[in-house]
Amino acid sequence: MMEALWNRKACREFSDRSLTEQQLSNLLWAVTGLAAVIRGTMDREALQKLLGLMSGQEPMLNCPVGYAKQH
Repeated sequence: MMEALWNRKACREFSDRSLTEQQLSNLLWAVTGLAAVIRGTMDREALQKLLGLMSGQEPMLNCPVGYAKQH
């Protein structure tokens, strides 16, 4: 139980820092005509294999970059 609580706290702290970084990177992407968004949904197992992560390492967030949808 304590480990689960710690993991949630660590994820929240990581998310807060990532959101700040996202805001800065959005400025850079906007200049190039691209857009990005932080997501927490992903195929974690596939990414662990693709990135060659060790046991205990897992992706928490991802930030896809691409062209913004035109309205």
